Amino acid sequence: MKYPFKRIDPDTLEDKRSAWHFLKNDGRTEFGGNIPPDDGDWWTVAGTVTLCCWGLHASERLRHALAFAPGDLLCRVECADIGGTDQEKIVARHRKIVWRVDAAQQMRAFMRRVALDVADLWDAPEIAREVLKAPVRDEGPLGIDDSPERKLACRIACEAANYKNGEATARNSSQEERVRVMAAQAAAFAIGRRSHPQARAVHYTINAAATAKAMAAGEDLWRRAWEKKPILQEVTKTYGDWLETEALTWRPDLMINSAPSADKQPMQNGEQ
Repeated sequence: MKYPFKRIDPDTLEDKRSAWHFLKNDGRTEFGGNIPPDDGDWWTVAGTVTLCCWGLHASERLRHALAFAPGDLLCRVECADIGGTDQEKIVARHRKIVWRVDAAQQMRAFMRRVALDVADLWDAPEIAREVLKAPVRDEGPLGIDDSPERKLACRIACEAANYKNGEATARNSSQEERVRVMAAQAAAFAIGRRSHPQARAVHYTINAAATAKAMAAGEDLWRRAWEKKPILQEVTKTYGDWLETEALTWRPDLMINSAPSADKQPMQNGEQ
């Protein structure tokens, strides 16, 4: 059922922050299956608000919200009366959806651009590059292009990504081969079919591409803690900022009626 909402005077709210949140494709929350209030109405919870236990959660950075996405219904939200934070999320007593959009196609197009950004690192064949550059088509039972070209490109990327042998093989390989494996994994995530949300696939694609770039720059990712991986952190942030900049244009009243295309230039460091 639809969750009740409360009319609130915005001037009475404290510590308001803009953030991102995903809903399931049917518009319900992942836990409890509640239907949030309409856009513009505040949702308020009672009780003690605690991170990961009780309250209304969101992520201030879109790249962090990807990992928690139960679907592809992307929501730009405002949160107030923050009860806790960590590196990836916040929890609040009040949350309001400013706007929401089904971002599945935009997510598919974005991860193809990320995969294209590292295509040279695994010498991607022309068929894979052409599929990654093609406009996203909403076809097939999972909303993925069901063409023979896509299937062939996916098979090539999966084989290059060494999926049969897994991480153990990557650990025992040369740095150059590890770069090739991770770059191919980005393409496999971007092209392949999947049962999980497109937003989760974007998360995996960004991680694979950023890992490939960091290793290509000489960073040893197998023996260092996260805080000792500055190149990986910077590349991951760059992809995340690129995604967030684009997502702000997906607001329904700004959307252009055209198929998303992967044939765009990657965002360079320092662009806003």
